[in-house]
Amino acid sequence: MKNQEDDLMDIREVMMDMNGQKFDTPEEKIRTFVEKIRNPYAYKVGDVVVHVSFSGKQSMDECFSNFLAGM
Repeated sequence: MKNQEDDLMDIREVMMDMNGQKFDTPEEKIRTFVEKIRNPYAYKVGDVVVHVSFSGKQSMDECFSNFLAGM
């Protein structure tokens, strides 16, 4: 039986694939990342499963943009 974790993308592979690409806008970078990672709230780093959540006063969009800007 297939585990749901098997469907998660490895962020290292996604970032390596995006490395060196030029993006015209931050929105294009975000769109490309989401298309490649498929689920930005659950992914793998090697064999480790990561679940991302945000809290605080910033909007989800602001938190997600800050998260991607730091990559």
